[in-house]
Amino acid sequence: MTYTGYTTPPGGSGPVAWQMGLSSAGLAQIDFAEAAGSLAALGHPVRLQLLQAIYEGTSTVAELGKDERFGTSGQIYHHVHALAGAGWLESARRGHWRVPAQRVVPLLTLVLIGTH
Repeated sequence: MTYTGYTTPPGGSGPVAWQMGLSSAGLAQIDFAEAAGSLAALGHPVRLQLLQAIYEGTSTVAELGKDERFGTSGQIYHHVHALAGAGWLESARRGHWRVPAQRVVPLLTLVLIGTH
């Protein structure tokens, strides 16, 4: 099984390419439960909206706080840290967040799966 992707995120510095592949034997070795933490971090609508906003170029909690959908700055920090802990966000520089390049295509793939 192989999946791959190539895209240029809005506001990104350039294109992102990604490919993952495993043989049937490799797939048989996967413990599905290991995905629970990573997938659980995406299991909240506000977190997905935050990820979308950050993917689209909003990078600070102050900017995110201007959107009422995200709640208070404390709630935003809670969600951002949960997403960062699961590897869906990283600190680009102090106070600025981004979706790591290696997570862009997997994130978009999961969103497509969840919406189609």
